[in-house]
Amino acid sequence: MYKKQHLNFLLNTILSSLNLQWTERLGLMYKYNLPYGSIQFIMTKDKKELFLFLGLDYSKYLSDSYTLDDFINIITECKYIYLPQLFVKQENLTKSIEEFHTELKEYLRMLLENQNLPYIEPIKTNFYPFKDSNRFIQFLDNEFNKGKFLIKSISKLNHIYNKESKKFIKNKFNGKLIMQWIPELKSGNRLGEVIEAFKTYVEKETNTIFNLYIKNTKSVIIRSDFIDWYETNIQYLDKEFNSLSI
Repeated sequence: MYKKQHLNFLLNTILSSLNLQWTERLGLMYKYNLPYGSIQFIMTKDKKELFLFLGLDYSKYLSDSYTLDDFINIITECKYIYLPQLFVKQENLTKSIEEFHTELKEYLRMLLENQNLPYIEPIKTNFYPFKDSNRFIQFLDNEFNKGKFLIKSISKLNHIYNKESKKFIKNKFNGKLIMQWIPELKSGNRLGEVIEAFKTYVEKETNTIFNLYIKNTKSVIIRSDFIDWYETNIQYLDKEFNSLSI
């Protein structure tokens, strides 16, 4: 026989592919990943709503002990799990329902008795209903009658992050800094052209978006990279041009 903790473990195995997690204390939480970490939103504290979301009959799971057959019912009745692909990695797929249930029962037994095993991979890969994360966020808002709370909250967080990220990047690389590094460069069109040329060079050489390069590179390295590039390319070309002009 299995306890409530095993039931919660199985539910979280299924929910994990959607960045959802259930705890008895906090309820159902949606974890949204941001570039600097993650934030969790509580969708509901009502376990009955969780079961309704999964397409399961909550009244069947009110006891304190469960059999493997109870957990097989969760797998087979959950509206998001596509059963034909559950054992897609096996060479010989089962032919009958009885054989399938035998294999599923053994798999669940191993999973529940050794909770350090990885989550059920086929469930993770076949459970996600939307490839577009924005559509899924909107879907959660509708499923749990949140209006547009989730999508507005996440949009606000992304806006704040983008604003702070641009400010952070600008503080590490800007025209004033460049004029300190290369005093001969003055503010104006020439400086702007050099900056754009360096951005193009960085993206081509590193195969990285310039803002990511600035974000992930120490200021002293950025300064060194820029001066080396300038002296090797721009300054050299200027000298060549001036010698031809003379």
